[in-house]
Amino acid sequence: MNGFCTSTEFGNLCAKYGITPGSVDVSRIPVNPPKPKADMNKIRDFVTRCYRVILGRSPDEGGLNDWSNLLYNGRATAAEIVYGFVDSDEFKNRGYSNSDAVEILYNAMLDRGSDADGKAGWVRLLEGGKTLKDVVNGFCVSVEFRGLCSQYGITPGSVK
Repeated sequence: MNGFCTSTEFGNLCAKYGITPGSVDVSRIPVNPPKPKADMNKIRDFVTRCYRVILGRSPDEGGLNDWSNLLYNGRATAAEIVYGFVDSDEFKNRGYSNSDAVEILYNAMLDRGSDADGKAGWVRLLEGGKTLKDVVNGFCVSVEFRGLCSQYGITPGSVK
């Protein structure tokens, strides 16, 4: 980082905006910053919502506990949980069309139905070879998904 800070290119860029390049004191950055502890009840509510919206059913206790613990312990993000549901055999075996799958993701991740142009764009991408993982990652950067995650106190994240 400091190598960039001392480069001519960065200096010129900063000069263009009238700011000082500066440097980074890495000794002040915590190696393992503390994570806020999420409320397990809110996490369980989010996972229950995934079961209902994505799979159309109530959660089973084992699955609810497993998914909730992944979120609570920071081993998965909200986007990874959503993708886990749409990548499940249960979801795949329902034989949803691309249009149906995109609509489900709009409801699951954006808490609303789709708009015609947006849905058509995502369906075209799926028909062109993109995957539901790409759609999840496209939605996970939205203000709407981040707001939804904020309501539950969870990290939006993305799917690797």
